[in-house]
Amino acid sequence: MPLSAVKEKLAGAALASKTKAEQASTDLGPSPRLEWLPLERLSVDRRYQREMGKDNWAHVHRILREWNWLHYQPIVVAPKEGGEGYVVVDGQHRLEAAKKHPLIDRLPCYVVDAVDVAQQARAFVALNARRIGVTRLQRFWAAYAAGEPTAKRIHRICSEAGVTITKSGGVLPPKTTFATFTIEKLLKVGGTHVTTALKILARTHGDKPDVFKSAWIYALTQLVATKDIGCARVSHTMTGLDLDQVAAAARSARAKEGGTMEKAVLAELRRRCEAALRRAA
Repeated sequence: MPLSAVKEKLAGAALASKTKAEQASTDLGPSPRLEWLPLERLSVDRRYQREMGKDNWAHVHRILREWNWLHYQPIVVAPKEGGEGYVVVDGQHRLEAAKKHPLIDRLPCYVVDAVDVAQQARAFVALNARRIGVTRLQRFWAAYAAGEPTAKRIHRICSEAGVTITKSGGVLPPKTTFATFTIEKLLKVGGTHVTTALKILARTHGDKPDVFKSAWIYALTQLVATKDIGCARVSHTMTGLDLDQVAAAARSARAKEGGTMEKAVLAELRRRCEAALRRAA
């Protein structure tokens, strides 16, 4: 097939996909309503709802400790089939937390007319399967906007090193990172060490895309904090270093020995720093 025909076919497929995505449903189903319902009228149908294990109860207790109406989302309920009251379609953790809270005796509920257990189960699956989770990066930016000290500290550390924290994923531009969770874990090593590590990476490989990732930030911070190697040796070792070669060696070692990529990169960089020290001795 000629290239022009291929391009025309792909363009047509893209247009058809876009048109399909923009189509709206014609059957909206019965309209829901919002009601404040007493806790004693709310229950959970275990025929399709998940069982409450240790982790579930830990989540319930976390909600209980942090309960604030400003952060509350109404639970989704449906009239109980063949009886009084309502069953929870989505939100059983919030319900269990509310039952334990001494100041709460009713909840604002989003009531849908799923008339039998089959419809309720389908609604449960749809609500959970189509939910887009909040990423760690999105949580970071929300925390930063809220003025949380840890998020502000991470932002300051990156800014001091001339590194930008992105708001989206994908290929990272030069001197850009999304490794806020890794940096947060490294704060116990020392914020100054993290800043120094970022500055070394910016000086030696700041012109390259997709570099400021967790493995490099973790490994460099740990090495900078190690007294037997020192910042100067780390910086000298990183200068002109082929990062792809280091990453390949780390992946090979990880395949044999297990562990995380962060620790594999750390081990490979440490090996190179120590070899440079021996040559200099």
